[in-house]
Amino acid sequence: MGTNFTAINKILPGMKDWTCKVQVIQKQRIQVSKAGNRYQKLLLMDDQGTKLEALIYNSDIEFFRALLQLYNKYLVSNAKVKFASADYRSTEKECNWIIDNSTVVHLVSDTDSPMITPVLNFTDFKKFRQYIDIQSEIDVLAAAIQVQPRNNRGTTPLRNIIVIDQGCIPTILTLWGAYELNEGQAIADIIDSQPIIAALKVKVSSYHTVNLSTKPGSAILINPPIEQAATIKSWIQDNRAKIEQMLLEKAYENRAVLLPMPPIEELTSIRDFLNLPLQKSCWLQGTPTLLDKSQKLWCRLTVNFANCSGSMTLDLYGQDAEQLLPFTIAEIQDQEEQGSLDYKAIEESINSSMIVCFVKKTEKSFASSSTEKYTAIIAHKLNLGEIEARGLPPIYTDAESSTAAMHAKSTTAPTENTTNSSGDHDNKLEAERLATLKITESPTKKQKTTAEKVKEKDAMA
Repeated sequence: MGTNFTAINKILPGMKDWTCKVQVIQKQRIQVSKAGNRYQKLLLMDDQGTKLEALIYNSDIEFFRALLQLYNKYLVSNAKVKFASADYRSTEKECNWIIDNSTVVHLVSDTDSPMITPVLNFTDFKKFRQYIDIQSEIDVLAAAIQVQPRNNRGTTPLRNIIVIDQGCIPTILTLWGAYELNEGQAIADIIDSQPIIAALKVKVSSYHTVNLSTKPGSAILINPPIEQAATIKSWIQDNRAKIEQMLLEKAYENRAVLLPMPPIEELTSIRDFLNLPLQKSCWLQGTPTLLDKSQKLWCRLTVNFANCSGSMTLDLYGQDAEQLLPFTIAEIQDQEEQGSLDYKAIEESINSSMIVCFVKKTEKSFASSSTEKYTAIIAHKLNLGEIEARGLPPIYTDAESSTAAMHAKSTTAPTENTTNSSGDHDNKLEAERLATLKITESPTKKQKTTAEKVKEKDAMA
């Protein structure tokens, strides 16, 4: 047979006389459809790393039982090709194959321990935040270190598995439906050995701050023959005590571990974030100011969040909000009941803070329009040392800001017969820095929709 094979992504419905070289990456258990038909799903991958779901039905399952073995490579011709369901496809032209007794399948290699072709691009745990709540799918290679009990969401079974790689960030991987019943139980049965897991085509969500989750078309490989697996296995053995301590402390629920303070180069300006409709989340740095004194602070804190590039209305919850307040939530509730809530102290405490937030953007639709809502998934309050380390000037309260401005004016005033252009320049820079960082009187702004922004841009043009 010739060596001019067709890649998976080039094979479309209606094509004939093609041959594709594939490796069986996953072979699921036999299932029964609502119509009573038996079927089995296989995940195939070509030499370029493109993955495809193939299905075998009824009597053809027995026909191919001994031939299509996990991790072996085959030449496949004459499979029936159809476009994948629109709800499940990750690309516009993604297809599925139907393998039946008219499909030609030849074994390429029958080695005792075949290895998966090293073309999979596994995502580092530290980069998960780049994929939170977007449509992109990622591949992850990790060790399973803990299995939680099976649960149900309505009638759908689910199971949380704690996974980790050398980045030392334990993360929850949620297996849904058939993935829990099949791979989830298989992992639970051997969890004492801390098996290596390759989770393919999974999504990253902001549930539990950062969470991995299966979706239709995902694949969970247990102890796959992948070169990188040996490295992770060795790291797990060398760090057992550290891993046990993280499990004891439930580090997989610690938001500061999952989303630590980013380096300065990972920050996005507020202006750029507002003007990029496809970017749903990013790290922002700025100063908050209290917007509405009538809001229930123990439920949610809504602030105007600003820096020199722009501002937005931002919602903070729980610990993210409480760290900006001078009182505990219980103390605020007591003060509200007594009608003596000290809003001046609250406002000053919020306004004198600087925070770095990982912000999520969502669109709220109404009958005639839609607006964008911004929520902090996590907020890190900067202390004085962190502000200085980032090369930022200090944040002043209103009183301190006035005193600093008067002092700057008095110390830089030119004397008679003396030129002081350098002092004037420094004073101007200091005033600009204060204006940039001490924003306390920003009005409440309604977030504009993308359509409104485009309309305004067109009007200006």
